[in-house]
Amino acid sequence: MTNSEIRTPFELDLLAKAQLLKATKPPSPWEHETIIPANGVLACGWDQDENIILISGSGYSITEPITGLCLHRERDAEWTEDCISEDRLTFHSPLLKKPIAIFGLEAGDGIHVT
Repeated sequence: MTNSEIRTPFELDLLAKAQLLKATKPPSPWEHETIIPANGVLACGWDQDENIILISGSGYSITEPITGLCLHRERDAEWTEDCISEDRLTFHSPLLKKPIAIFGLEAGDGIHVT
């Protein structure tokens, strides 16, 4: 069995262009640059405190955007999947005060594979 490409030619072209970009300092008015190591991110969003939520096949993390400090890391992939709504538009963890809107490759208005 072979894996077939699920991205459109437009998406592949956009990806190629993005990969050619050089990393630079953030433009004005942004003052901070934060690098958050992540692998296999499928979806992301921001909680009510504007912390970054990254969801992957190996769990999720909550990171403070200014400092890059990881506030929480959950490594239970099955439990994390259960926190994603059936329509894949929101994420709700008991640590978060309310569900958050998510977006990405497999969530929100991203690419959907059935």
